[in-house]
Amino acid sequence: MRRYLERHPQMPLSLRQVDPLIRELTEYRDFIETKPKESNIVNLIELQHALRQLRLGGIATVLETRLHQAQAEAMAPIDLISCLVADELTRRGDRLLERRRKQAAFRDPQKDARSL
Repeated sequence: MRRYLERHPQMPLSLRQVDPLIRELTEYRDFIETKPKESNIVNLIELQHALRQLRLGGIATVLETRLHQAQAEAMAPIDLISCLVADELTRRGDRLLERRRKQAAFRDPQKDARSL
């Protein structure tokens, strides 16, 4: 495989419009900018509902806060997604710990290892 690739290098790929139904990127930007602000609220509510259906309640809970943070800090999209996923993982870890603590049925649930 390596020899083949060395002898037949790939041509550089260029982005091009494959289908005439796909609009230019500028048309999509214009569409987003002309939408009224109230529809963003509906979209946020629908998105939170969809996240809960997908059992991503941690993301749904902090979504609005993280979106405001991303706008205020001019956060890159990958950083926003990373924060949302980290929030979900933290929430799941906390819930797992709490569930295991209840299953353990300690005599005094208020005590933990640090207070001994």
